[in-house]
Amino acid sequence: QVRDTAVTDYFMEEPESSAGWLAVPLSFNQRVPSNSSSHSFGAGSGPKRFTFASFSAREIPLRAVDVAPEVVRDALVAHVKKVGTCGNRSNGVELWKLAEAGLVVYLENASSHFVELNVELTELFNMTVSRGVQADSTGDLSMKSRDMIPPMHGMVVFVAAAMPAGHSYRFSSRFVPKHDHGPGPGHSPALREPGDALHTPFYLDSAVPFGGGTGHGHGHGHARGGRQGFFS
Repeated sequence: QVRDTAVTDYFMEEPESSAGWLAVPLSFNQRVPSNSSSHSFGAGSGPKRFTFASFSAREIPLRAVDVAPEVVRDALVAHVKKVGTCGNRSNGVELWKLAEAGLVVYLENASSHFVELNVELTELFNMTVSRGVQADSTGDLSMKSRDMIPPMHGMVVFVAAAMPAGHSYRFSSRFVPKHDHGPGPGHSPALREPGDALHTPFYLDSAVPFGGGTGHGHGHGHARGGRQGFFS
């Protein structure tokens, strides 16, 4: 559900050798404005404060810790792969989608090729998109991206987070293996400078390289979404 306060029950069994649990908030429907150009909307947002409370039958010591932005990215990827769906697979390339509190798209390239991914997110209503959106002459919002993901890398392509009072969108994608990076920029729209920890492709440390040789493949995907109330 999309709301300011979320309460959930969770049973945790901690082994004796554990150093503890780390709770990482994954809230992307930012309402704090940031500096952005007049031609894009939702390209970035300021920090969003949150309060974490734990209610337990026994005493549990809690402390706040500062984590690197990559920890948030890794937590998001783990969540997408745990509860999301992988609708497209081809020669070591997997495209994951999580339609929870909006839409998250993650591509994992365990092949020996670069992969070009083209995405269109149109008919947007009441959503915040992490890569930013463009408005046409009629005021309709959309996000179109092209990304080159290197071999043995993963990339969070975008997070489209729902705002309260309902939302809707139309999503389509296509990925194609490439022998090399090719001409032109690797990402359009460009990733944030000096660093974009959420969207910059990262090396797949634990992935097994795909052994399918140099065959070509492609994948397509389409989706349409819109729901009333999600947790984000």
